Amino acid sequence: MRLPALPVALSIATASGIWFAFVTWVAFRAGSNWDVLYATIVRYGKIAAIAGFCIVAAIVAIYFFRRRNRAA
Repeated sequence: MRLPALPVALSIATASGIWFAFVTWVAFRAGSNWDVLYATIVRYGKIAAIAGFCIVAAIVAIYFFRRRNRAA
């Protein structure tokens, strides 16, 4: 695949510029609202941990239920 170097380089440079501008903006916003962001992360982290535990417990219960029914 032969592509012209200058248009490809300009396209890549533009995409990279947009991406890094977005990442910089997100980092700036996160830093300026760190207390709110941290509290949100902690709250949803606890919810995710509880949900994960429930999912694992359900999978283990289903496994043992099916195993017991196969033996019978």
